[in-house]
Amino acid sequence: KVVIHFDGSCGPTNPGWVARGGWVVRRADGKTQKGSQEICRGKGATNNVAEWGALELALIWLSTARRGPLTSLEIYGDSDLVIRQLCRQWRCKKPNLQAYRDRCWGLLKALGVPWRAKWIPREQNTEADAQSVLGGQPRNPWAARRDDSPEGRLAAHKVAYQRFLDLAAEERDNIDHLNAIAKED
Repeated sequence: KVVIHFDGSCGPTNPGWVARGGWVVRRADGKTQKGSQEICRGKGATNNVAEWGALELALIWLSTARRGPLTSLEIYGDSDLVIRQLCRQWRCKKPNLQAYRDRCWGLLKALGVPWRAKWIPREQNTEADAQSVLGGQPRNPWAARRDDSPEGRLAAHKVAYQRFLDLAAEERDNIDHLNAIAKED
């Protein structure tokens, strides 16, 4: 079982300043990985964008850096909106948030394991919260170009997502090959 905690922040004002995301992944082997990154800045920066961005970054990291078999995934966050939209309990009306949600759903589907997401109080999410405040690393490290316009950010996310899908397909082929070898023995 792997556990993700995620959190986002937008400051010093919300909306419209700097949205940052932080995450903590606890792997089944007991190892912990933490990350933080600026999601966006300016007019499109909100707490909700930061929360979704943090979850997406955690899922990208898990998908590309995972070690060993993944049997299940638990996701915890203190954003009721993100948890409920992720679990399809609430509709997502804003196109920019729909894009984050859809990418997260795609990442979860590509992982191919059962998952559940649960809201937790902020007091139980302090590690991810601390990471979200850091969030000063360069924007999307998988981006092909740096363009801070909404179109540029969307293009960078598309590049990152396509790269992830390519890596996931390659990894899935490797796993299928190893499983076939194991069955022969």
